[in-house]
Amino acid sequence: MANIAPRMVDSSTEKLAMTITGSTLRPPSVQLDTDAHGDDAPSSVRRGWSGWLAEDISTSSMVPTLILQAFATGILDATTYADFLTFASNQTGNTILLCVAAIGTTTTGMASAGGGGIRLVLTAISLGCFLGFAGIFGHLGHLMGTRRRSWLLLTNIAQFLILFIALLLLVLPSTPLFHVGATHEWLPLALFAGMSGAQVAQARQSGSAELPTAPMTSSYVDLVSDQHLFRGLRDPRAGPRNKRLAYIAVMVGGGMLGAVIHRWAGTGAVVGVTLALKGIVTVWIALLKGDQVSGMKNVAAGAGKA
Repeated sequence: MANIAPRMVDSSTEKLAMTITGSTLRPPSVQLDTDAHGDDAPSSVRRGWSGWLAEDISTSSMVPTLILQAFATGILDATTYADFLTFASNQTGNTILLCVAAIGTTTTGMASAGGGGIRLVLTAISLGCFLGFAGIFGHLGHLMGTRRRSWLLLTNIAQFLILFIALLLLVLPSTPLFHVGATHEWLPLALFAGMSGAQVAQARQSGSAELPTAPMTSSYVDLVSDQHLFRGLRDPRAGPRNKRLAYIAVMVGGGMLGAVIHRWAGTGAVVGVTLALKGIVTVWIALLKGDQVSGMKNVAAGAGKA
């Protein structure tokens, strides 16, 4: 009984204080430092770099970056097919090419007419590297948080560096064995495909199914079968339709631009433009406003239950 009385007094005192101040007491573990910056200070100010990196980026905020990445994909795939007769990101086409060759419908060498033909070794390398990098980066995304700023920056910086290495191999005079048509031309293609796999994995995990940044078939079908296909551009129900339209437009536009640049300036210029776009995407993600510090909601919920 002696122990119960002080507890009752403490509880009554706490309730009285809450009634007077009109606020709830916050546990020390989740209380934010607002003395210096005020209650409205952004989480990046309150928690520093760690809080900024831990922020989740909303799907809607990522839409422009995904559209820009799709544009870059169109540019890059135009030159990979022109140079290697295979794709770095369109793995549907590569899979069918391998299946056709496995049955013996086509040959493995270069056709005598016009220097065309299907180079199956490069096609297999592209498919394998695409799947390998997509798997690695996809699982890393699940571990680190698919929309966490730190992961989005890390994966885009990695993609930038992969593309930069491929560019050096293709254009430096000191690396002639890796130039288009040389003995080890497969390595730049492998890097292109690996970068594309990492990019598509990130896009698929972003929560915006309308912007996969590489495949086109499903986007075409989803667009023409959309029940809101003929609604106005500003109709709120036409949001997914608008995303698909933008995606298809930038992919087609990117492919045409890539073909033009490749014809008049060469492979290095195409890869350079793609690299610049990848850099813009990385900076853009760094500047996006986070919708919440990762984990704060769970901590607050746990404190509420306590």
